[in-house]
Amino acid sequence: MVAAAHHPLPDEVTTEHPGRTFALVELAVRASWRRQGIAATLHDLILEDRPEERATLTVPPPAAPAQQAFRKWGWRKVARTRDGGPGSPVSDVLITTLPMHR
Repeated sequence: MVAAAHHPLPDEVTTEHPGRTFALVELAVRASWRRQGIAATLHDLILEDRPEERATLTVPPPAAPAQQAFRKWGWRKVARTRDGGPGSPVSDVLITTLPMHR
C-alpha cells in the first residue's frame, strides 16, 4: 500500500503489531434491500466484539454512498493508495477505532 502524493504516513498509522488491525474486506447489501439500515447493522455486528485496536478498509473514491456511510459510522481517511502499476484502481484507505478500545 502506498500513500498518495509523496506524503509519508505517521508511525501511529503505519506501525503494526499482532492484534492491532482488523481488515474489513467487503460489506455489501443487495440493491433491493438498501436504505433499511441493514449495512449499518451488519457493520456494527461485525466490529462490536473484535479484540483488535482498530479496523481498516479501502473504498474507491467514486463510491460516494459507501464513503458517506463509513464516515457517518466513524471511519476516517488516512491515505489514498493504488495497487500495482499505472491504470490500476485507486482506493481511499480508512481506519476506525474498534468498540472495545473506545
